[in-house]
Amino acid sequence: MTPHEALQSLVEESLNASLAVIDQGEPAVSLVAFTPAWGPLRLHLFVSELSAHTPALRANPRCSIMVNASPSKDDPNSNHALTRLIVRADARFLSRDEGKERGALDRWRAKYAITDMLAGLSDFHFVELTPVDATFVMGFGRAYKCRGADLETMEHQGKR
Repeated sequence: MTPHEALQSLVEESLNASLAVIDQGEPAVSLVAFTPAWGPLRLHLFVSELSAHTPALRANPRCSIMVNASPSKDDPNSNHALTRLIVRADARFLSRDEGKERGALDRWRAKYAITDMLAGLSDFHFVELTPVDATFVMGFGRAYKCRGADLETMEHQGKR
């Protein structure tokens, strides 16, 4: 599997990610569910107005999101060498109509059984994260800076 295929697989198969925001001037992190859209890559969140990260994103749309593989309890190195994608992004709130038009609602329905219940709550909003830059790590010595519409241009980050 190529590094880009591994990146795509990780993003497609992962059910949640860590979202980092600036909340009233302080760093904060949340666990969020997401769906990807490719061509170009966008990550869609479905967030509640009651979550701390929602007003934080409204106040400052700059954020980071990390998607990572699950660690293996039998591998003592796995938590240091986990496959992971770290993306710095800009967030933009979408109207419900925009979320539907961009396919976010359909992708959420396909991935998360709770979607229709959440969509019935007026305080939930789609947020589209647009990558600014990214780093993909496939383990020790296998880190890549990623560019391009779908993060397909990967530059190995080794000793210089």
